[in-house]
Amino acid sequence: MSLLLTVGLLLTSVTLGSVGQILYKKGLKGKFKKVDVKEIIKVFLTPKIAGGLVCYFGSAVIYLYALSRAQLSFAYPFFASGYALVTFLSWLILKEKISKVRLFGVAIIICGVVLVGFS
Repeated sequence: MSLLLTVGLLLTSVTLGSVGQILYKKGLKGKFKKVDVKEIIKVFLTPKIAGGLVCYFGSAVIYLYALSRAQLSFAYPFFASGYALVTFLSWLILKEKISKVRLFGVAIIICGVVLVGFS
């Protein structure tokens, strides 16, 4: 598998996982008033939570395919880019405030992912 295809698969996997996080957050608004089996099943069956689970499952399938063709020490650090994407999507979609310190931390993470990508 070419390096470009591997990186594309890994970034697709990270993107799906990040979208799943946003769907989880949006789907959990006002949920979990109590924690019991019935409530958990009810929450899991809401469209946004179910969509998040589908995204996570798709992310895992794509990651496993990429991992079968790449070294773990190369593939795994790409998941750190999910921190950056979730931070951006949280700001864009959820209207969360992102501090300068958090942005600096995300920038450091991105630098690390880029370094691993070029190694």
